[in-house]
Amino acid sequence: MFGLDQPLTVEVEGQPLQARALIVAPDAEQSLQSDGDTLVVHLDPDSPLWGALAPRLQHGFARLPWAERQAEQIRQLRDCGDADRVRSQLAAMTAGDIEPMQIDPRVQALAARLRAELPERLDLNVVAAGLGLSAARLSRLFREAYGITPKRFLLHLKMQRVLHQWQPGMTATELAQAAGFYDQPHLIRTTREMFDVLPSAFLGNPDFRIIREKP
Repeated sequence: MFGLDQPLTVEVEGQPLQARALIVAPDAEQSLQSDGDTLVVHLDPDSPLWGALAPRLQHGFARLPWAERQAEQIRQLRDCGDADRVRSQLAAMTAGDIEPMQIDPRVQALAARLRAELPERLDLNVVAAGLGLSAARLSRLFREAYGITPKRFLLHLKMQRVLHQWQPGMTATELAQAAGFYDQPHLIRTTREMFDVLPSAFLGNPDFRIIREKP
């Protein structure tokens, strides 16, 4: 999260914070309260960039001190409209700081399978047995690698589908149908759980924009 015009005011795991830029763990309870323009970069937990940033986390968050030194470059991302440029800029800012950890191939296989199939439900016992692991062991390895459980990762992928399907003027019901949710209440519950915000916060906000990566 980046405050483009002023420091962010955020609550993470019940702790109020002020900073120009933060990284926040994917399973941390969080609430963004800032009034100024904000850039939120939604990184995949299995992406190399997140793998480089995640080791900095303590108590669910970490400040990014280099953001103050590069505030102008970050502000320029506001209107670039290019997700690849945003990612490249962030990768350049963090280059060389931390080497991503090595991931167990079985964990990588599960992440790839969830991404490809995006199942409505996840029976971790069945999946783990197919990989020669117990469900508890697989869940622990997955969390060690990506910071979240497989079920939380699946929620992340479903919310990505919401963000990719959203178009200005959509109702919550239309968005739920387009993104494959059971109904509008299911979408509302998931959005609140993931982002501590209701879909109406962006559905009716003319200043809300999504910069999507190219397929």
